[in-house]
Amino acid sequence: MKKSIFLMFLLLSQLFMLSAHAASGTRTVKGMVVDSDGEPLIGATVQVEGTSIGASTDLDGNFEIRATEGQNLLISYIGYSPKKVKVTGSTAPLRIELALNAEVPETKKSDKRIRGFSILITIVVIFVVAYEFFSLIIPELIRSI
Repeated sequence: MKKSIFLMFLLLSQLFMLSAHAASGTRTVKGMVVDSDGEPLIGATVQVEGTSIGASTDLDGNFEIRATEGQNLLISYIGYSPKKVKVTGSTAPLRIELALNAEVPETKKSDKRIRGFSILITIVVIFVVAYEFFSLIIPELIRSI
């Protein structure tokens, strides 16, 4: 008898949790992320704002993610301005267009120093290679005369 009551309680709690989940409006949101020319963006990040739920677009720019109506999707891709899209009750697939990011990152002083140092290293290597090359060639030319 106790076992029967326990199983009934377990079944009712599962049904309650299932109905609460269905009432919350969580659904699979499908869509496509494209650039301004309509080309799919492969590997764009789609994340539900304020959660750790995320997805990446496939080779055709398509994605699927679980979200609740009213939540925001944050879409980002390297070199493009991020976009925020609100999840609605519509079941139609989303088409999200990202625009190129016009901002050019400012060059830091340390970047300029590193660039200057790498140029200096390149010049030194060229001189060392040239010295070694000519130190082998010139004696051969003198001997051949």
